[in-house]
This record gives sequence, C-alpha cells and structure tokens, in this order.
Amino acid sequence: MKSFARKAQTLPPSLLPATWGNTVKNVLHQVYQDEIEKRNLCFDVYGATFPDEVLILATLTNPDDLTVTPVTLSLSSDLTSLTQSETLIGILVDKISDFFDSYFLSLAAGEDIEIYAPKWTEHEERGIVIFAKSTRENIQLTLEANRLLGDDFDL
Repeated sequence: MKSFARKAQTLPPSLLPATWGNTVKNVLHQVYQDEIEKRNLCFDVYGATFPDEVLILATLTNPDDLTVTPVTLSLSSDLTSLTQSETLIGILVDKISDFFDSYFLSLAAGEDIEIYAPKWTEHEERGIVIFAKSTRENIQLTLEANRLLGDDFDL
C-alpha cells in the first residue's frame, strides 16, 4: 500500500479492517446496482493509515475480463494529532460517492468525459484538505504483484 500513498512513506501502513472495506463496497454495490450489473462491474475498496496520512482506494473493475479498463479513485488526506479520523474517513467515502455518481451519470447520458486525472489534485471538503486522483490502475493486480515480489519491489 505504500506505493499508493501520496506522501513518501517509510513505515508500513495500518490497514483499515476488511470489514470496513466490505461495508463500503456493499453500499456502493447497492447504490449503483443497475449500472454495475448492466456492465458486469465490481467495486473493491481499500483503506490504510500511515503516521501522517490516511489513504482510501475505490476501484471499479470487470472481474471476468481484465482487458476492461478499471476506474480507480485514490483519496488521501493528512493525519495530525488533531484529526478526527472517523469524520475524515466519512468525508472520503462521501467523495467516492460523488465521483462515481458523476461517472455513472455521464455513462448513462452517453457523454464522453475524461475522468482520469493521474496526478494528485487538492480539494477542500468541509474545511478539510483532500487530495484525489483517478487512474486506470487495477489495484488488485498491483497488490498481488507486490505480494509476489516482496517488500523490496513495492510497485
């Protein structure tokens, strides 16, 4: 997960519990059920904290066809001793919904919009600075490659 972080990280992350990621994933599947069933897509959500950063990744892939381009949203924000972690994570999850609302609305309208923004961009939400980027990266494949190659080859 270090390779996904916005900041250079030397320590390994603390992963958010899988139950948290599954809960967010299930909510996304419920909200976007018609669209993802129509296109045979699936969400995966990952979260981690570092000493000075929280990172949330939401990726939309076709589990049966790796040639379908994934849509991955990466969100990051600074962690300090004053950060309300639960509030911050809630805001980041709201940003995931905002992003995929726009994505699916544009698909339904037949609009051809460029959703990929592979560099971190800064946004403010409810007084908190959030960084976001959207890519074509298949997070599952990258995590698997990192697992197979070991810590020295964090992609």
